[in-house]
Amino acid sequence: MSRVNLDLAPDAVRQFVLSLLTPEGTVLETAGKTVGRVSEFNHSENQVESAPDGWSEDMNRRRVFLIQRKYSSGLTPLEQEELAKLKSALRAYIDRVAPRPLDALREMHRELLEMPVASSSEISG
Repeated sequence: MSRVNLDLAPDAVRQFVLSLLTPEGTVLETAGKTVGRVSEFNHSENQVESAPDGWSEDMNRRRVFLIQRKYSSGLTPLEQEELAKLKSALRAYIDRVAPRPLDALREMHRELLEMPVASSSEISG
């Protein structure tokens, strides 16, 4: 998808394009053929749709596709935003279904810190 900064367009062009914006959108035609569509940008539609359980195979396939594309040809700003949202959704899903046992890890860390430190001669035997 391309982006056009209307602030850089001549005033007449900017006014014409903005006059096409309606909640239901406007279809552009020439010679009897549809050549484009102009519609208001709905920010809520740009959010990642999650499955009822918070994650889906389709979301994962899209995430993998975007990661592969990122390293092969690069991502558009919208794709970068989508990938960030997918990564965030995946982290939230994992935290919900398989939370890290932080309390147990903290206890293990505390026990390790309390253990006596062995000297290098004790280690090499």
